[in-house]
Amino acid sequence: MKLIRFVHNIAVSSVAFGVFVNSAIAGTGTCNLSTSTACIGQECGRAPSSTSSGTPCYVKVSEVGSTATIAAQNMVNNELLVCVTPYTQLRWFTSEPDSQFTVTFGMSNPFSKTTPQTFTGDETEDPNGGSARVSPGCYQYSVQHCKKGTCTNVLDPKVIVTSQVVAGEKSQKQRPPDKK
Repeated sequence: MKLIRFVHNIAVSSVAFGVFVNSAIAGTGTCNLSTSTACIGQECGRAPSSTSSGTPCYVKVSEVGSTATIAAQNMVNNELLVCVTPYTQLRWFTSEPDSQFTVTFGMSNPFSKTTPQTFTGDETEDPNGGSARVSPGCYQYSVQHCKKGTCTNVLDPKVIVTSQVVAGEKSQKQRPPDKK
């Protein structure tokens, strides 16, 4: 009888652990948004070219009420999307006192085709991230923002790497956002 109860407890624990692990990595990978229509008229940053070193796309991680949020430069009415062209640098940061963030991409991400990517930082650090080096696609990631020891998550953020050029956006000089 004790053996059956032991085996039952192990099985229940294994299922619970599997659900926990899957929920921790849920929200990363590819997504099903159209790379040709989701970012029309919006683009964050600028990829390097033969005449320019490019401009990074800065994405601010913060908190409104009890919900973590992201906000990318030039992304109007799209709080959960970050649209860039290939080879644009993406840089996440936070400026709230006593806060930290973690941005996590799964195996399928805009930076590498084979390695999960994680970027972390706090209000004292320079923006952290990488260069979107893969072909156009939609990539879902997870963001956790912690302030004074209490952590919240951004729900369903995405990076879309698109090959389209947005008219008028390329000539604008962007500057890094103010830290404070």
